[in-house]
Amino acid sequence: MSLIKCPECGKEISNLANSCPYCGFPINDSSFDKEIQTINTGVQEVNADLQEINDDIDNLAIAYENLETAQGIINSLTETANIINNTVNPTEFFEGYDKMYYLLGKLESIPDIEYSQQPPDEVRRELMGKKKLAIQEMIGRYYKYIISKNYSIDTFYNTLSKYYSYMDNEHKTYIKQLCENGRKNQSDNAEKIRKFKNFYLNFAYIANRILLPPAKIVFIVWTLLWLFGTSSFFKDIPYILFGYIAFCGIANIIYISNKKRYLEYKMKITQKKIKRLKKLAQQADPVAYQREYGDNRSQQTQKTNTINYDYMNGHQFEYFCADVLKKNNFTDVEVTQGSGDHGIDILAQKDGITYAIQCKCYSSNIGNAAIQQAHTGKSLYHKDIAVVLTNRYFTPQAIEEANTLGVKLWDRDKLNALINTNNNLYR
Repeated sequence: MSLIKCPECGKEISNLANSCPYCGFPINDSSFDKEIQTINTGVQEVNADLQEINDDIDNLAIAYENLETAQGIINSLTETANIINNTVNPTEFFEGYDKMYYLLGKLESIPDIEYSQQPPDEVRRELMGKKKLAIQEMIGRYYKYIISKNYSIDTFYNTLSKYYSYMDNEHKTYIKQLCENGRKNQSDNAEKIRKFKNFYLNFAYIANRILLPPAKIVFIVWTLLWLFGTSSFFKDIPYILFGYIAFCGIANIIYISNKKRYLEYKMKITQKKIKRLKKLAQQADPVAYQREYGDNRSQQTQKTNTINYDYMNGHQFEYFCADVLKKNNFTDVEVTQGSGDHGIDILAQKDGITYAIQCKCYSSNIGNAAIQQAHTGKSLYHKDIAVVLTNRYFTPQAIEEANTLGVKLWDRDKLNALINTNNNLYR
C-alpha cells in the first residue's frame, strides 16, 4: 500500500481507497479514469499542434531573416552597379566589380529564396561576360575626365597600368591609342594657349600704353567679365572687341574732357595768382618789376623762358642737355645708357678737358647724394672733371661737398647761360 494525493483536496490517502475520506472525491472510479485519459490525449494533441506552430514560426523567422539578408545584398549590388557604370575612378571600378562577384556568390548561398528574374548564378555569368565591355567604357570615361581636368596623360597611363592584370590586349592597345591622341591634343592646346597668351600680353601692353587711367580700369573689368562671365555674350569675340573699343574709348573721352576742364580751371587760378603776385611785386619794388616784366626785356631772356625743360622727364632732359653742350662747342658728346651708367648721364670734351656729367631734372634743390655719384662716376669713366647739371639749385650741404671733392656745380643759371650763349639757339 502506498499514499497518493487526492486530486480534489490534495491530502494524502491510501491508493486502495475508493474515495477520499476527507472530501469524498472518487479515487478508483473507472469512468473517471477514462475521462482523465481522454483529457491527456487531448493535451498531447494540443501540444503536438503547438510544437508544429512553433516550428512554423521558427521557419518563418529564418525565412524572414534570409529575406532581409538577401534584400540587403541586393541593395548593395544596386549601389555597386551604379558605381561601376558611372565611376571615373579605376580603383572604384575594379574593386566594385570584385565586390559584385562576391555579393552574387553570397546571395546564391542563401537557401529557400525564389527570384522573379534571373537567379544569382546566371547574373554572375552575365557579369563576367560583360566585363570586357565595361572595362572599355570605364577607360573612355576616365580619359574624358582626365582631359576635362587638364591632367597629364601620364597620370592616365600610370593609373590604368596598375590594373593591367584585369585587362586583355585590346584594352591595352586602346589605352595606348588614347594616350597618343591625348598627348597630341594637349600639345596642340598648349600651343594655342601660348599663342593666345602672347597675343593678349601684346594687346594688354598696347592698351596700357594708349589708354588713360579710367580706361585701364574699364579694360581690366571687361577682361574679367570675358574670362569669368557666365553669359554667352562674353564668349563672342566680336562683342568682346566691340566692348573694349567702345567702353575704353568712352572712358578716355570722359577722362580727357574732365582733365581739360580741370586744367582750364587751374590755368585761371594760376593767372589770377600771377596777377596778384605781380601787383604785390610792383608795389614792393617798381624798378625791379619794370626790369623783370617790362617791355624792354632782352631777347635772350624771352627765348630762355620759352624752353620748358622743367617739364621734361629724365631721358628728355639728358638729351636736351647734350644738345646744349654740342651747341656750346663741346665735342664727343655721348649720352650713356640708362642702366649701369654709374650715375653719369653725359660724357663730353672741350679744349682738351674731358667731363663726366650727371643730369638732374628735379622739382626741388639737389642734395649731396648727386655730388658723390658724380665724383664716383668720374673716376670710373676716367674723366678729368665731374659735373652735376640741373634745372634747379643746390643745397648748402651739396655745395660744401662739391668744394671738398672738386665737383663742378652747374645750376639753373649756368644752364640758362649755356642756352643763351648763341642768339640763334632754340629760336
